[in-house]
Amino acid sequence: QPAVGGDAVACVEHQQVARHHFPRRQLDLLSVTDDGGARGRHLPQRIESFGGTAVLTTNLEASIDPALRRLMLAFLVFNAVESATWIAVLLYAYEATGAQSVGIVALAQLLPAALLAPLAATLGDDHPRERMLVGGYLLLAVTLGLTALAMLQDWSPYAVYLAAIAASISTSLIRPVQNALLPGLARNTHELTAANAVSGIAEAAGTLLGPLAVSFIVVAATTGAVLVVTAIAITCAGLLVLHLSVSRQAPLVDAGPAKPVPARAPVHYWHRILEGFRVLARHPDASLLVTVLASRMLMIGIVDVLFV
Repeated sequence: QPAVGGDAVACVEHQQVARHHFPRRQLDLLSVTDDGGARGRHLPQRIESFGGTAVLTTNLEASIDPALRRLMLAFLVFNAVESATWIAVLLYAYEATGAQSVGIVALAQLLPAALLAPLAATLGDDHPRERMLVGGYLLLAVTLGLTALAMLQDWSPYAVYLAAIAASISTSLIRPVQNALLPGLARNTHELTAANAVSGIAEAAGTLLGPLAVSFIVVAATTGAVLVVTAIAITCAGLLVLHLSVSRQAPLVDAGPAKPVPARAPVHYWHRILEGFRVLARHPDASLLVTVLASRMLMIGIVDVLFV
């Protein structure tokens, strides 16, 4: 990266930090010069932000911003609620319709959400993302409340499954909109990098805390109580993301003078989705990454069913 605020800092301390955290090849990539000469002469002022311990400093900078802090906290709650709901519904299916129905119920929740996820992701391109995020949290809270009501009132298991499927579809709206909001909330590239890192931490922590909470609640109550708690929690998460101040000013990275964008006819949602598959077909590396992520989620679903 170029140095921030003039000449790059070329001091022994920064060189030691870089050599400690990076192999030689990465150190060469990070080093910059003012005149295009020999590599490795200068290090960026913010080279410490790439080090292991100093990443925490950058994360703290991001946490100072109230909007980012609220967004990350809501995302943590969302991931915990998503995991807890998944486990609770599978436990309910095991008790209500037998062990053989657990896999079918899991597939019934995942398949509609997977088919509608690309469509839900494109909605943030045509509508204000902060409103779409609040709407996603509100829709998830309503569907979770309906699922809890169906469980507690001993409705037909199929009614419970339909409500759970609606809740699963609602979750497909939140994650892509939340990720798209980050560049508008971050004040600089360092905060954006830190926010992406914190998002990963929040996702992992929520995946752990959700099932852990289910285990405590189920011991003292029923799976319906789990859905009541998740509905309340996701409502609180929705309140956290109210009134987000999203910047629509210049981008974080200066791309040069703005160029006029020719007007285009509106593109249908399904055309956008097909274009996404065409992009994956043109870029093998992106296709490999998507395949790895899909395989990961497939294995997580298989293990969840086996554990239940």
